[in-house]
Amino acid sequence: FAIFCSNMALTSNTTVYNVWEEDPELLDDLRFADYKFITFNIFDDEERLVTIVQNWKLGKGGIFWDGSYLMAQFLLQNLETYPMEGKTLIELGGGVGLPGLVMAAIGSEVLLTDIGKVVDLSWENIEANKQIFGEKCKAQELAWGDQSHMEALPHKTYDYIVCSELIYNVEDFGSLVETIEALCNKDTIVFMSYKYRMQEKLDEFFGLFDPKFEYERIESTDLLKYHPNPKENFLICRLK
Repeated sequence: FAIFCSNMALTSNTTVYNVWEEDPELLDDLRFADYKFITFNIFDDEERLVTIVQNWKLGKGGIFWDGSYLMAQFLLQNLETYPMEGKTLIELGGGVGLPGLVMAAIGSEVLLTDIGKVVDLSWENIEANKQIFGEKCKAQELAWGDQSHMEALPHKTYDYIVCSELIYNVEDFGSLVETIEALCNKDTIVFMSYKYRMQEKLDEFFGLFDPKFEYERIESTDLLKYHPNPKENFLICRLK
């Protein structure tokens, strides 16, 4: 199935996001990395296009990842179960911030967070899409485990925490889990998407995560309606 109608470059630096089951580059994480701008018709409305601005010079945090599209689609298509309007939502390691931008357009109070060198890019994406959500989305520096950054956040805990494609740097796993836990209250829901890459890394991360959180795993066959990559995973988590 085709999700969007075209993947051809609109200009040398712009493309329209498109994935389909038979795409020979479907498993290539970096297939869109050379574009400065990616346009998403995620609302199926030409008047509400979302434009993502990338900066490859910032490394992995400066580009779009498929797991964030999966996240945005899942949240958008499950609003009855997980209502977003008027809720507080923080995206950790947000980078270009697609899920947060989309939820801001639905009416969430969204905070995109990332390390210092990436926050300017998050703001650039906010400015590029303000026409669809006004002042509902902001960005702020948050290095996982940094207590001064945590104290500067506008809320101590959040209704929703979004974690897209964050299971990659083993040395960060402890501080990531610590940060997620600190931002939770008893009702907080944590949404986590990740692509299967290395079992050893997953074992190490969930060795830290499992003692603190319980979660529902969405079946891979159910995820295909949001994104056709069979390696994508999705968890809905709560504090134990």
